[in-house]
Amino acid sequence: MADDMEYLAFAAGLVDEFSAQGKRVLPEGTPFLVRGATHSDAGIRMLYDVEPGVLVGGKHGPPAEAVLELLARTYRVRSRRVDRMTWTVPALTDAWWEAAATHFPILRGGGMEFDAGWGDLCIAMADWLAEAAPELEPFRQTKEKFGELRLYYGPGEGLAQQIVDSAELLSTRICEVCGAPGKLGSVRDWYKTTCEAHR
Repeated sequence: MADDMEYLAFAAGLVDEFSAQGKRVLPEGTPFLVRGATHSDAGIRMLYDVEPGVLVGGKHGPPAEAVLELLARTYRVRSRRVDRMTWTVPALTDAWWEAAATHFPILRGGGMEFDAGWGDLCIAMADWLAEAAPELEPFRQTKEKFGELRLYYGPGEGLAQQIVDSAELLSTRICEVCGAPGKLGSVRDWYKTTCEAHR
């Protein structure tokens, strides 16, 4: 019973964090409602509503529904790693890339040139791309540039392009070091997206 209560508190914390992150990434005034979450062996699934068709990051940015779906999938990946003794999500080690590249062919091409904090985002993106566009060639390169995730691959269109654009956009809101909510800024004259603890 106590374990169930602790899990519910953990899940509620993730829902609150997802809600705050969603509000930070969406254009001001965009209707967005988090209704809660469900749980399965696959992790915590966020339940939310957003006005369709709103573009995030300017007139060429991805639609809000794609950005929020990738953010929700990222939280789902994070929730799978919860330490049930401390009810925290441990940081990924650099070894995550090899395991993810083994499972997701799209990650096999370019190696990882960024810190492990974006690992959950990349796993969520690769999983969604495997569903939406399994024919995509592996990324030629994945790296950090000017504090953002950059993904280089062949011509993309439709949902696949929206997923990639969403990942690049969300990387400016997720700490590259630990995966917590972050902010793009200058750290010792170097652009990096970090949380308060890693500034």
